[in-house]
Amino acid sequence: MSTCPVCQDKPCSPNPKGGCFETCGKTCFGKLNSQIFTTTKKICPICNLKPCAPNPNGGYFKTCSKTCHGSSPTPKIQTKVPQCPTCNLKPCAKNPNGGYFKTCSKTCHSNSPISKIQSKIPQCQYCQKRDCFQQKDGTYFAFCSKTCGSNSPIKSKNSLLGAHVNPITDGGKKFQDLEKQFNDKWLKLPLPQSIVSISEIVVPVKMKKSYESYRDKIDQKMKSNNIKPFKKFAGPGNEMRRFHGTTQMCKLGFPNGNTSICKNGKNGCNVCGIIENGFLLSKAKQNTGFGRFGNGIYLSATSGKSNDYNNGTLQYQKPYKT
Repeated sequence: MSTCPVCQDKPCSPNPKGGCFETCGKTCFGKLNSQIFTTTKKICPICNLKPCAPNPNGGYFKTCSKTCHGSSPTPKIQTKVPQCPTCNLKPCAKNPNGGYFKTCSKTCHSNSPISKIQSKIPQCQYCQKRDCFQQKDGTYFAFCSKTCGSNSPIKSKNSLLGAHVNPITDGGKKFQDLEKQFNDKWLKLPLPQSIVSISEIVVPVKMKKSYESYRDKIDQKMKSNNIKPFKKFAGPGNEMRRFHGTTQMCKLGFPNGNTSICKNGKNGCNVCGIIENGFLLSKAKQNTGFGRFGNGIYLSATSGKSNDYNNGTLQYQKPYKT
């Protein structure tokens, strides 16, 4: 009786019809017919000493043991760590939330050209000493900490808290467009002096999305009712650029000036007051003592007309017209 060629231990099972089967049992017979099985024992390619270990499912493993298998030079896929674009020396710092930061450290981040292009980080509106805390979406809170936020009297739900002022570069296309509209729409004498600065209020992402959603709803209603925009150059929802004249008592938006609102928003600095609480009907007539068309929010396509509403009683310092 021949020995089983698979296990090479037990004899082949006798066949009732005569003779013997090819293997000792069904298990070895299945292994015999599998493509994995080989009767030739291979030498481990790592140590080159021991034969490859037998696989219980048939055939042999590629190595003799787990030790040799762990030492096998299998290709490993490694994630390439990006290099810091500022110093070009160290790799970018690892982000605890996954991936990597854009620079290797806070120092390189503050010195990076990307950081310099971005607007200046606003100061805490309460203590006015430390930088505002940055939110996950990239915008900034109005305060540097929870302590300043809880102590501050500025807590209006309609406030643009978290907004900051971003200066528009002199000579750029947007600057020239605004400058031209301002000068062309000054329809009286004396003519205005040169523009000191032009800035835009960068509002929090949530507030911007809320405004855009409302604007798009108005635009959809106009289209469904076949209502044409008031002007040919009007944007979606009849959106247009208009002027508003009021008093300013700080250097918000001025060259080398502050980028966050001052503490006098309720006491004469109307620019910061509008940013803080929005337009208030209760403030109507305070600058001029009259309302040409009654109480309301006055905006004009004429820059010279809006300038008429800059005069008012001053309590702190010489105001800036805006």
